[in-house]
Amino acid sequence: MGFGWLIEGHGGAGNAHLLPWLMLPLFALLVVSAFSNYYARDFHRSGGDASGFWQIVRKPQVLAFFLAAFMEQLSFGPYYTFFSVYMDHHGYATSTLGLLWTVGVVFEVGVFFTIGRFFRRYDASWMLLIALVSSTLRWTVTALFPEHLGIMLVAQTAHALGFAAFFAAAMQMLATYFPGRLNGHGQGLLYGFSSGVGGVLGALIAGQLWNIDQGRTAFLAGAGFAFAGALLCFFAISLPLLRAARLRR
Repeated sequence: MGFGWLIEGHGGAGNAHLLPWLMLPLFALLVVSAFSNYYARDFHRSGGDASGFWQIVRKPQVLAFFLAAFMEQLSFGPYYTFFSVYMDHHGYATSTLGLLWTVGVVFEVGVFFTIGRFFRRYDASWMLLIALVSSTLRWTVTALFPEHLGIMLVAQTAHALGFAAFFAAAMQMLATYFPGRLNGHGQGLLYGFSSGVGGVLGALIAGQLWNIDQGRTAFLAGAGFAFAGALLCFFAISLPLLRAARLRR
């Protein structure tokens, strides 16, 4: 938010040339943090890891998980690529854009501190489903009500679910599906397939849809992708777990 005010400048004069210098200390801290990571220094690979890993991936429930995660990241394509452009098109100042991004980040961090209580009581697949439904609603609202700042601020709070809760649930589910040393392989596939392929493809689709109506169709498409992921999550993961729990009673 502070960067937004600095870049906007006094009277809207604009100080975009300051952005690289403002970001440089953050990148320096990232480098220091990366070289301070000692967790994976003593990793040893087991010869049987690869075959066991792909046997797990081929399970229907696990495939559904990866596809649902892919759809969630696909739905974020318009947001990560064009959200600031979209808001600027609707007359928002740079400082207000900073406020909108900040709201999402603040609520996201709050979820990471509190979500453990949910996982102690409920299966992580239900939080994954909640995250997908929240993204469906968020992108729909973003497409239909961009002129209303209050509504957009509320929509930004959904980042706590669509991003933070989504990844927290994904890590919990990966720990269940891929125990021990296989977990690193599972995380690699998740980030490569969902965030990598899904993120890039989502951005490409958003770019193709953008000129139709300056973003509305792109965000509605994002809502459709998230809704498809929610249906997949419910029928292929959550519902079978619910039926299994009823049979055990």
